Amino acid sequence: MGRALVSHLRSTGWKVAILDVNAETGTASAHDTGSRFYRHDVTSAEDWERAMREIATTIGPVNKVFLNAGIMSRPPAAPINDDIFDWMMKGSYDRVMRVNVDGALLGLQSAIPVLTANGGGSVTVTSSAAGLTGLPFDPFYSMSKHAVVGMIRSFAPVLKKRGIRLNAFCPGAMNTAIVPKDVVAAGYAMLEPDEAAQSCVEVSDMASTGGVWIRGPGVPLWEYRTPAVEVGSHRIKEK
Repeated sequence: MGRALVSHLRSTGWKVAILDVNAETGTASAHDTGSRFYRHDVTSAEDWERAMREIATTIGPVNKVFLNAGIMSRPPAAPINDDIFDWMMKGSYDRVMRVNVDGALLGLQSAIPVLTANGGGSVTVTSSAAGLTGLPFDPFYSMSKHAVVGMIRSFAPVLKKRGIRLNAFCPGAMNTAIVPKDVVAAGYAMLEPDEAAQSCVEVSDMASTGGVWIRGPGVPLWEYRTPAVEVGSHRIKEK
């Protein structure tokens, strides 16, 4: 999806910086799309600080940020009908939370001063449909994506005062390398990366902030709305 996103942005005239921990695929994507690659660990605050500084120097002011890095905790080769407790307690929790939650938060934190200095901009974070419901075959992944949605809902009103729009894009099942092989082999309908990338850019262009936008296979982009709780009164109202 990241590569498709870069291609879409480049086709519409944007200068793009690719941040990826995988130097081989990152370099290839940058070469193929005419972008600039920075080897980057999303779980490192130092990498984020350095990347934002270097991008501003080598490419120019940052206007849009897409926080798209993500992993699943289920081993790709694990049978989909297995007992999840056979593998889920073997260190996968820490890793998926570091990448999916800490990585998104650190990226947001590093983007705030840069975008504020430029008078505002947009940050779009890739969550997942699994961040809006359960995912029994990978609970840790679902938990991490719920956290991302909470981050969007909570930070958006604060960042609006700085002219920064913050939204979440939640794709449904998508044909990418992190999806378990059994899911792909089962022949489920899946969203293609190009489709997801197009919707992600649409979300970044929204004039509104704090939105959670979802798109599934064969289903157009739509906003997911949930009841809002009034803290202190325990009353619930539609947002």
